[in-house]
Amino acid sequence: MGFLADLTLKLIYYKSDMSSVEIAETVALPFLGVVDHVLEFLKREEYIEVTQIAEQISETILKDFENESLWEKKIRKIARLLKKIVENDFPKRTIKLKIGDYKDIPTAPGAERR
Repeated sequence: MGFLADLTLKLIYYKSDMSSVEIAETVALPFLGVVDHVLEFLKREEYIEVTQIAEQISETILKDFENESLWEKKIRKIARLLKKIVENDFPKRTIKLKIGDYKDIPTAPGAERR
């Protein structure tokens, strides 16, 4: 466990916002049964703190809630957090369709076709 714990700590030190899945991909080891045990060990020994994205979003919204001048900054931070969810939970590749594939789809009134 020592080597894997040290390696994981080094990764987290250099890129603190890595998800557990990204850590597993970087060390090229399976998440279930290996990386999850390493992270549990590090958490139990208080080397790391695992923060859920939903908690981060909630804290961002509630902090200085009445101060309207911070809202734009908060929205940008929430957008970054939500982007992490999308990047981690959805495939990295996208399917691109040709413009012709959209020709029979009606557009909203006032919308321009490109």
